[in-house]
Amino acid sequence: MASYLSEVPPDVVFSIFICCDIATVVSVGRTCRYLHDLTLQKSVWLALVEDLRRRFFLPEIFIPNLEETSTTDLIVLVKRILTGPETWSPTSSGFTPEVSKRITLHPTIRHGAGILIWENEARLSPSGRFVLFNNWKTLECWDVAADVLIWTHVPGLDRARVCLFAMDEIVDGDSLIIMICERTYSHQRKNYIEIVELNPRSGTQANLLQVRCPNTSYDNSLAAPAILGNVAVVALSASADAYLVMDWKSQVAFAVEASGTHGMLMEIIPGHFILKTRHLRDGSGDLYLISVQAALLSHATPVDLHAGAPFNPVTVDQLPKILAQSIMSSPEGSHRSDHQLSVHPSPLHRDVYRVWVFHSPKYIDPDAILCSYDLVLLPAYAPSWNERTRVPARSGLYHHRIAYSGHTEFFERIEGRVVPQVVPPVIPSTRGELDLGDPADPIHVSAYFGALTFATDSEVVILYFR
Repeated sequence: MASYLSEVPPDVVFSIFICCDIATVVSVGRTCRYLHDLTLQKSVWLALVEDLRRRFFLPEIFIPNLEETSTTDLIVLVKRILTGPETWSPTSSGFTPEVSKRITLHPTIRHGAGILIWENEARLSPSGRFVLFNNWKTLECWDVAADVLIWTHVPGLDRARVCLFAMDEIVDGDSLIIMICERTYSHQRKNYIEIVELNPRSGTQANLLQVRCPNTSYDNSLAAPAILGNVAVVALSASADAYLVMDWKSQVAFAVEASGTHGMLMEIIPGHFILKTRHLRDGSGDLYLISVQAALLSHATPVDLHAGAPFNPVTVDQLPKILAQSIMSSPEGSHRSDHQLSVHPSPLHRDVYRVWVFHSPKYIDPDAILCSYDLVLLPAYAPSWNERTRVPARSGLYHHRIAYSGHTEFFERIEGRVVPQVVPPVIPSTRGELDLGDPADPIHVSAYFGALTFATDSEVVILYFR
C-alpha cells in the first residue's frame, strides 16, 4: 500500500490535504513514511492555520508573519487553541496567569445617579476584530484595531433600553447578526427581542426580527440569549424554566418549558439544539440533542409583534430528540444548586463539538461534577456522545461561559476582597488569581485562545495571556 501511495505526486496530496480538517491530515500522516513527511510540510500547515483563522478559531491578532513561521511553531499555535494559554495550565496548587497583550478601548462610559457601571458588559467577537459593549443600556460596536465606535444601536421601540445581547459573526462574510434583549420604560413596561444585521464597515444595520415577550413586573426578565445563523433562543426568566426559540428568516417562534425540572439551558449548533435539564425529583440531569428543523416544523407559529411571541409552551418531553444522555453526580464537591452548559465546534474535526457540562444536583447535596463530551455528527454515521472527562467540582465556579479548553472565570471573596480567578478544567483546588483592576461583573471568556474582555469605569479591556 505504501509503495502505491508514494507514487502519488506531492502536489496532488497537498491539494487533498487543504480540503481536510486537521485530524484527518494527522491521521493520514500515520499511514506511511511518505505521507507522514508530506504532512509536516510547511505549506500544509500554512493552509490549515489560515483555515482556522478564517473560521474564527484563531484571532487575527495572533497571526504572525506566517511565511517566516516554522512548521513547529505553526503546530504550537494550533495546540494553544486546544489547551488555552500556557500560563493557564497550573503546575502547582496556585498559579499566576501572565498577560501577554492588553488592548484598551475608550468609550464614553456614562456615570451618574442610578447608573450601575458594574452591569456594563463587553464581548469580543469570534474573530477578535470587534467588541459589542452594553454601555448602560445602550449597545455599541467598536473596531478593536482602530479603537473607534462604528455603530450605536437605535431601538425600534420608544424608550427601550438594552438588557442583554448575543452575536453571531458570519464566516466568509462581513456582518454580525446581533440579538438584543430590550425592556421599555414607558408606563406599561414590556419586554422585546430585536435581531439586526450589522455591517461593521459601513456601520449600517438591517432589521431582521422584532418579537414581544411576555410581560413581567420585574426588570431582569430574560436570560442566556444565544444566536447562530437564523436561529435564536432566550430564557424567559432568570430561572430559565422556559425558553423562546425563534427563526428570524421564517419569522416563526415557539416556547418550550422545563416541566418537572429546576431550570434548563440551551445552546445552538448548526442544525441542532443542545438542551440540558436538571430534575427536581432527585437532582439528576439530562442532555438532549434536538433537530432545529423538526422542532420548528412541529411547534413554531408565525410571529406577531403586536400579539406578542407565541406562549402556549410545549414541554421538553414533546420535542423530537435525536440523542439523550443522563448526567449523574459524583461523590464530592458542591453545596449550591447550579449548572452550566457550553458548546464549541472542534478546531480539529469538522462535525465534532466539545460539550462542557457543570452539574450540581441539589442546593444541600455536595455532589457537583464538571464533565466534557465530544458530540460527533459525521454525515455518514449516527450521531453520538463520547464522554471525555469527568471530575468533581465546586459550585459557584461555573456561572460564566466555559471555554473550549475547559477554563472558566469566577469571582471569589478572599479576606474581604472580591478576586477574579481563572479555573482550569481539573479538580478546582488550582485557581489562578487575576489582577484586573476594578472590572464590571460580566467578564467574557473567549471560546478559544483565552482572551478576557470586560469593562471598567473608564474603558473596555481585552487581555490575551502567555
